[in-house]
Amino acid sequence: MKRLTQLLLVVASIALLISIFVPIWRIDLDAPQVPEGLGLLIYSNKLAGDVDIINGLNHYIGMKTLHADDFVEFTVLPYIIGFYALFTLLVAILKNKRLL
Repeated sequence: MKRLTQLLLVVASIALLISIFVPIWRIDLDAPQVPEGLGLLIYSNKLAGDVDIINGLNHYIGMKTLHADDFVEFTVLPYIIGFYALFTLLVAILKNKRLL
């Protein structure tokens, strides 16, 4: 395995680990009734931002409220991302093309 490939695998592993702690998706909502706008941040394990306000507005259109407990993905996704990060780092350390 070339040195550049090994370095890129380490960088990819670090990027995967970082993705567990930073938002992986952002939804911005703008409307004349809410001049400052609303934001919903989706992490690998939780919802953040203006969730309560968005849930209040969704009530008026008959949409179900958003709760992190309703999504099984929030329980398993950090472990899946962590597994891939550690596996990528292991491949870089072992320099094994077959695992790559």
